[in-house]
Amino acid sequence: MMKRVMVLFGSAGCAVAQSVLYAACAGAWSGETDLLLVVNGASDAAAERASLLFAQYEKLRTRMDTVPGERMGFTAPLQLRVWPGELPQKSIEGWASGADDALLCRALFSRATATQDLNEDLSGHDDAARALYAALMKEDVPLAEISGDTRLVLVGSLADGWGAAGVDAFTRWLELRKPQMATVLLMPYAGQDDHAHRRAEAALGWLAHGETVYLLGTGESDCASAEAGAANLVEWLAASCTDSFFRAEKPAVGLMTYRVASGKLGWESFPAAYRVCFGSLLKTAAAFRLTFEPAIRRGLTSPKWLRDKMIGWYAGYFHQAQKMTDEQRGAMLAELDAAAALLDGFARWMCQVLRNLPPLLRSSSAMEQARQEAADNYRQYIETAGQLAVMIREAEQSGLLEEKVVHRHDMEDNEAEKMQKIFQQMEARKQALAARQEELNLRMGGAAQLLMMKQTIQEIRQRDEEVHAQAAEAARRIDEAELIATAEDQHRITTARTKLQRMERYVAQLDACMLIARLEREKAKAAGVRHNPPRIAMDTTMPENGMFDPRALEKLESLPAQTDKNAKRLWAEAEAAWTGLVLPVKGSEANLAELAGSLKTKEEFASPVAALLRDMTLAVAKEVR
Repeated sequence: MMKRVMVLFGSAGCAVAQSVLYAACAGAWSGETDLLLVVNGASDAAAERASLLFAQYEKLRTRMDTVPGERMGFTAPLQLRVWPGELPQKSIEGWASGADDALLCRALFSRATATQDLNEDLSGHDDAARALYAALMKEDVPLAEISGDTRLVLVGSLADGWGAAGVDAFTRWLELRKPQMATVLLMPYAGQDDHAHRRAEAALGWLAHGETVYLLGTGESDCASAEAGAANLVEWLAASCTDSFFRAEKPAVGLMTYRVASGKLGWESFPAAYRVCFGSLLKTAAAFRLTFEPAIRRGLTSPKWLRDKMIGWYAGYFHQAQKMTDEQRGAMLAELDAAAALLDGFARWMCQVLRNLPPLLRSSSAMEQARQEAADNYRQYIETAGQLAVMIREAEQSGLLEEKVVHRHDMEDNEAEKMQKIFQQMEARKQALAARQEELNLRMGGAAQLLMMKQTIQEIRQRDEEVHAQAAEAARRIDEAELIATAEDQHRITTARTKLQRMERYVAQLDACMLIARLEREKAKAAGVRHNPPRIAMDTTMPENGMFDPRALEKLESLPAQTDKNAKRLWAEAEAAWTGLVLPVKGSEANLAELAGSLKTKEEFASPVAALLRDMTLAVAKEVR
């Protein structure tokens, strides 16, 4: 049986591990997987949170394994280990065991690097990170036996020294063990320094030929409004790429990336099963928070709270709550806590991913308006520049223009003055549009600028090809008409030739526009504008997307405690929004409303929370499909 192993580095690895966990909760992750989280002290807090979540997942999954019947998620066993734990030495200098080692340390490392605290963030301290890995890899790496029937994925960010050095060290360490290996590399964001980008480019040289490599990054700032440590789209895509590598019968080899169309993010950018899997889990999490968890918790802590009330699903699943011992109720509350932690955590994670979408994937916002204004202005700039270039070329060819001054011996002074004024007006318009374009480009950011330039080139090329074809066809028809034309038809031929000349002049303008647009884009790429973050203030509201209703998400995200004076109204609004949460809306809440409990086995009676969660996800999936 093929083993599935992931080795994840640093805080970025913690974030991707969390994405894997929620994919498993949703049923979008198949197969048992061992995860090794390689962190130093800088990522201890993130690693601790990840370990707790994985422990809760395994507790709930093993509990659900005892409950018979089909279920959507919580099926894949996930084992997370954290390594190396507490470092035996805090600095490279501390590892020197004798005079020779101390001399070598002074020769190889600067004083700052040799004394750098290895438990701190190692961004910008690549040498220290590599030296630490060299020391650690001499110890036993806590991985199961790796061989040719193992598929192993390394996941790390190239934005920091820890992840970059880790991918390098483990790639070399695994060479002799020959697993089927893939590497998922998270590129630096635009807001990070040039050193991070240079490191990322150099890191690609480590990768051996014949490997599967996924290179992921938004190409621009991960939104100025994003909180530090908040979940983002790239980490979700990293988990998706890893799963596709594990699932593939014969994984593709080479350097790959993940293309997401700009504009409103939708389910079409993900595997077909994601809408049902992640959509069902979010609706389940919302329903669990809104209705089920409060009632279950109150019923287990105050068994007689219902009195004469009748709640169908509660009676079906928890009618034995009054007869339970304190120990049994405590075990069930622990099960409820695990379910609530995972479902609430997933809902927060999904909201963070959507809230932190990069600008190119946002619509109906200030960013959309900025992109449209920039595209309109750029189109006018290129058209003006193209017209001016053709006018100057024609004037030079006819001897009208000498050193940018209109002059010809057979031209009246007032005519020359008028033509000179036209050139000056066109040049002034071009300069004004260029200045305005610089402002608009800074507002929307470098990645959006390059995309706009690319789209403009495509539009010009398409129009150029169309007009070229029309001009060629017109010339052919005129030539044919001249062969059979009478003297009376000559004026028509002359008129057609005049129109053809105008068309050919328009073709020349389009050719000039194409050349200018290409040169502008090459110049922008060479200047590194891709890394310029947008200056526009990002919209803090949930962005429009084709996956979930943003208004419903905001209502669920902002639910107050039930003791709040406005709680009843706000909770009622959230419940009303629940039905249309997943886009496109295809069902109703009928399936979930019909849950009345159908516990038949002693295992189900022993684990009613697990049984309820199993039935909820299946019922919601029917509504999402």
